[in-house]
Parts: sequence; structure tokens; C-alpha cells
Amino acid sequence: MTPVMFMDVIQSFGSLLDRKNNENETERKKYEMGVEKLVEAAEMVEEMKAYLDSLNPELIAKTKQVEETVKKLRIETEKIEVIKEKVD
Repeated sequence: MTPVMFMDVIQSFGSLLDRKNNENETERKKYEMGVEKLVEAAEMVEEMKAYLDSLNPELIAKTKQVEETVKKLRIETEKIEVIKEKVD
């Protein structure tokens, strides 16, 4: 192997090394961005859980209110049916 050939091999190796380093850097940045997005998503999920937990008492209260309204409507409907039968 001549010195010129050796220098060509060294230059080719240097070019290949630079290209692979750039590829690795690009992949590392993609990986870091993905991890960052996962962390953000986990934080958002925790915020949503806390928000839903805060709404739970209100949901329970509204459910009770609806049940009471339905009971009142049933009683009123029965009263109306009785009155209707008397009128007929």
C-alpha cells in the first residue's frame, strides 16, 4: 500500500465517520424529542385526571338532582293520570 492510497483510505474513513456521526446525532435528537413528548403527555394526563376528580362531586350532586326530578315527575304524572281519569 502506497502512502497516497493510505491517505485515501484515511480520508474515506474520516468521511464515513463524519456521516455516521451526523446520522447518530439526528437519531439522538429524534429520540430526545420523543421522550420529551412522552413526558409532556404524561403531565397532561395527570392534569386531566385531577380535573376529572374535581368534577366528580359535581357529577354526583347533579345525578342526585336528576333522580329527585324524575321522582317528582313520576308523582306529578300519577296525579295527572288520576285527575284525567276523574275528568273522563
